[in-house]
Amino acid sequence: MANSREMERLFRRTWSSWPTFLTDSHGAAWKAWQGLTQEERNEAAERSGDYVSTVRDAGGSVCTFGVYLAEKRWQGLPRQEVPFDEFATPFSKAWCAWILAHLLTSADQAGEGWPLVAALFAAARRRKGARFARRWHELGAGFEPVPVRSTIFEAWQAFFKEKGWPWFPDPGQQPVLFFPKGGPEGLTAFELAILGEERVDDGGECEAAE
Repeated sequence: MANSREMERLFRRTWSSWPTFLTDSHGAAWKAWQGLTQEERNEAAERSGDYVSTVRDAGGSVCTFGVYLAEKRWQGLPRQEVPFDEFATPFSKAWCAWILAHLLTSADQAGEGWPLVAALFAAARRRKGARFARRWHELGAGFEPVPVRSTIFEAWQAFFKEKGWPWFPDPGQQPVLFFPKGGPEGLTAFELAILGEERVDDGGECEAAE
């Protein structure tokens, strides 16, 4: 019953904003609405404004709401571009990918304590994230969650110590960190993936954010 009421509320909310609302046939529109799946109803409602704007920009006349629904005319609209969000929270996949890549490609900063990594770690302790270029989000997408204090987690910790790399700050309530699949042995594939990339620096690749 609740779903039925919600379906009717969405119908009325969308139909009442349709240009031909006052002269449309309620029966035809409601019948067409009922013939859609819930996903299609959501899409029809979400893109109704896009459809009206597209038709008007082209100098055409907007059809009735029933026709819009019955013919699923929103499906002929160009797909909406989902804006890319560069922001990543501390200890997330993109965040971990950037840290690992920086440590791998910036060995000359060992004596300086990897200042950019240190800055990210300091921000993470304050639960502040950063913005990373798209490729770090893409490279990090293949990372696996490694439970804190698990055997693989301890293997990564030992590997960092062996390499002389700074270890991550306390992740707090976050139960996992993200690393390349397969434990430290899986780092080779990640290293190959970043070969040819520009050396990781702060030139727009990593920007502190609240």
